[in-house]
Parts: sequence; C-alpha cells; structure tokens
Amino acid sequence: MKTNKLQAGIILGVTAASALAAILAVLPLPIWHYPGALGDYPARRMPTPALFGWAYLAGLAAGVPIGLLVWKLPLPARWQQVRNCAALLLGTGMATIPVGFILVPNALGGVLMAMPGLALAIAVLYRVQRYRRIPLRYCLAAVVWGGTFAFTAGHQLLAILHIGIAYWSRRPDVTQGPGIVLSAPIWEELAKGLGVLVLFAHLRHRYDNPVHGFVLGAMVGTGFNFMETSRYAMYNFNAAMTQVWVRQWISGITFGHVLYTGLTGAAIALAYRQRHTIKRLAIAAGGLGLAITGHFLWNWTSTTHRQPAAFDDAVLATLLGHPLNFLILSGPFLLALTITLILAARRERAELRAGLTAEVRAGQIAVTEAEATVLAHPKLRRVHRLLCARALGWRAYPAVGHLQQLQLDLAHERFRLAREVGRVPATSPGALRRHVQALRARINTPAEAAP
Repeated sequence: MKTNKLQAGIILGVTAASALAAILAVLPLPIWHYPGALGDYPARRMPTPALFGWAYLAGLAAGVPIGLLVWKLPLPARWQQVRNCAALLLGTGMATIPVGFILVPNALGGVLMAMPGLALAIAVLYRVQRYRRIPLRYCLAAVVWGGTFAFTAGHQLLAILHIGIAYWSRRPDVTQGPGIVLSAPIWEELAKGLGVLVLFAHLRHRYDNPVHGFVLGAMVGTGFNFMETSRYAMYNFNAAMTQVWVRQWISGITFGHVLYTGLTGAAIALAYRQRHTIKRLAIAAGGLGLAITGHFLWNWTSTTHRQPAAFDDAVLATLLGHPLNFLILSGPFLLALTITLILAARRERAELRAGLTAEVRAGQIAVTEAEATVLAHPKLRRVHRLLCARALGWRAYPAVGHLQQLQLDLAHERFRLAREVGRVPATSPGALRRHVQALRARINTPAEAAP
C-alpha cells in the first residue's frame, strides 16, 4: 500500500508541477512581456513556452476523459499493463509535447535517424543484467517515462525558471550564459530520478540489486536522450547528423543522460537495502547529487568552451573531440559506477549460488544439480539455450530462457527467506516451483537433456 501511495504521489506531483508551469506560461503576466524572454526559445524551429503551455493544457483537458475510458476497457490480462500505461499517458497529458512537437513533425528526420541508436542502447543496457533480469516491459516503461514525464516536466520548469531570471535580471540574454547552466541538471535529473523511484518502488521486492537500479535509471536516461536528440535534430540536416552522432551514438549508451540517471538508479537500489531512513536518504541524495554534478560539469564546460579536448577543425571536434571529452569529464563517474556494478554482480552471483545449493539439497525437482551449475554461469546458460533450440526448435530458445529466469527467481527467494526472518515473498517458492514444472513440461525438455 505504501508503494502504491508513493507511486501515485510522484505521478500526481510531476503532473501538477507541469500543469502549474503551463498555467504560468499562458497567464498574461508582465514577466512574459519582457523583450527577448520569449523570442525563438530555444531556437527558431521550436515554439515559445506559451505555445507549449497551451498545448499541454489542451492535452491534459482532452486526455483526462479519454484516459479514463481507456482505463475501463475490458482487455485480456496480457494487455492490461499496456492499457494502464496508455491511460496514464493520456490522463496526465505528459505525451502531448513530445508527440505533438517532436515525434510527429520530425518523424522522417531526426526521429528516424535516432531510432537505431535507441534500439542498440536498450539492447545493450538490458544485457548488463547477467543473472536475474527485469522484464523488458518494465524497461520499456522506464524509456517511456524518460521521453514523456521527465522530458515534459524538465522542459517546462526549466523554461519558467529561465524566463523568470531573464525578467528579474533585466537581461534577456542571461539564459544563454554559463550562470544559468546549473538549473538544467537539477530539474532534468530530478524528473528522471522520480521515474526511477516509481518503477523501483514497484519492483524492489523482486529486483533489489544495484544492477537493476542502474538498468532502470539508464533506461529512463535513454528515453530522455532520444527525445532530446530528436528535438535538437530538427534544425537542419547537418545539425541532425551531429546531434545523432554525439548524443545517440557517442553518449547514448555509456555517457550523458544514460550515465547520470544510471548513477541515480544504482543509488536508489543501494538505499533500499539500508534499514535506517537517514542512511537511505543520504545514499539516494548522494547518487542524485553525483548525477547533477556530472551533468553540470558537462554543461558548464560546453557552454563556456572549456572542454579539455578542443579542436579547431569541426570534423575532428565531432569525431574525436566529443568522445575524448566524455572520457575525461565523465570517466571518473563511469569508473565509480562500474566498480559498484561489478561488486553488486558478484554479490548477486554468490547469493544465487547459495539459493541454488539450498534448493538442490532440499531434494526439490525444480532445480537439478546439473541445472544449478549452468544457472550460475551466464555463458553456460546461453549455450544451454542454443542446444535446446537445436534439439527442440528455435521456439524453445526464449522458453528455456524464461525457465532459467524462473529458476533464478526461486534461488533468490530461497536465499532471502533464509536470511530475512518473516519476509513475505513477492511470489512464494511453491508457486515458483509449479511454474517451473509447468513450463518445463510445456517445452518438453527431458531431464536427461539438462546439461
């Protein structure tokens, strides 16, 4: 119940903040009439904050009744999550600006050019999970949050802040100076981090490893990065080529928004493992602070032209300068995150081995001794799936992969139940064993064929 309240509170809070920013943008206040504050923000092909505000409010007004109708649609169980996500996006209006001003107008331009990089980033990040993997549907939900909720809220709040500072400072050009660059990392990382918290709070009883937190955070960053790439690729073809190369291929997998929000996600997962509230808040705030610091460092050096690897030639700057700058400026953050993920993966492997050993010694048929050896090694699991596919047909490959994940879930629950007295598992070991036996019978894998 607390988790449901937390999720609902975050979603309503982000929506309310976006609606408030939209209302402020469309009200006839003196601040909006300050010369230069609204002019071609942030570039000629992008609408003003007032137009963004009207569009969001219209999407919210039309989306609430439509979202309620979608939410009430009687659909099969396998489509209910898709229905709920669609109703949420429509009811909150958070997809109005990304879809109406970026995806549709630029569908055959920057969006199409950035799609391969988005698909590669999702595939690579999903495979970072070497043992137990968060279902792909939740990873895609994280991508959607980054491209809708985080993008809309971050953009609107940042626009209001920029225009307010321009008005009160009596300097219309202040929004382009280095002094304002700190505001973007704060709003954007906060909006993305809230999405990680929503998803991780829902999944933490099943997936509580920092690797899982990183993957959720990186997926949110991937969605945000894709939308931002498509946005800046709208200016002209040369800009599209540069933006897609720099944002989607250089920084879209290991640096940029993927790295920043990945730091937040790993910190949130580590925080949930702590028993004391103060430690939880400190760790989560520390991860968010690292994300903001890394984001600010890149923005500040880029805005002030102080990046360490500078080339006068535009081609060298694009092909060589940006990768070097990412390595130098974001390398320490990536190194710290990599060490954390390696240690977390080793701990997960040790826990799963202990759970598998306990399951085998208990004499249960859900996991045999030979299967326990295979399950403890990612490469052996992949080889076993290939062998089963050759013997039983290629349809057995994903089915055996699902079977292995169920067995790993069972090992995880065995270990956690033995360590945490009174723990209420998300799925009981008995139910998991029944699922394993039913799936094994369905794919018709004889016990003798188990490696």
